[in-house]
Amino acid sequence: MFLLTLFERNLGLKKLFKDGGLIFQLITYAMLIVSVMFLTICGAGLYRSVNSNRDFSENIRDSLSYIQSQILNENSDRIEISEGPEGDMLVFENSDEGYNILIYCFGGSLCEEISAGKDYHTERAEEICEAEELKTSIENGLISVHVDNRFTCCAVRCGGSEGGE
Repeated sequence: MFLLTLFERNLGLKKLFKDGGLIFQLITYAMLIVSVMFLTICGAGLYRSVNSNRDFSENIRDSLSYIQSQILNENSDRIEISEGPEGDMLVFENSDEGYNILIYCFGGSLCEEISAGKDYHTERAEEICEAEELKTSIENGLISVHVDNRFTCCAVRCGGSEGGE
């Protein structure tokens, strides 16, 4: 209200609207505000996307490191690859302690289960990370583990059966 009164006194309302100066300034200011809001929204979406991809990669990297440490663990007597509920399953046999560690994919998650035998029971499994696919192979003493197209390789230090894809 104060600005309107100031404009009426100094320039006159007719002169302001006659040239279109005030309207042009308001439109320019509105376009500036809209473009800043648009860039902020786009930047936030891009940041969210990059951050989610980074978190996904970090989870897969952590799970591959965990599997690699299980392979290199001295407690396992034998490492086998067998058929799991949704693809390959790694079986880490520990005959001294009487249990096996099973790692497999089920329901969109990479799962770990401690079992007395080689049979899996998905209701007892604990989620390691989100993953759709686990592929494993043992060739020439080297075990390859692929989780969602990311992989790690380890030298097998104990006997294992050939298998997997």
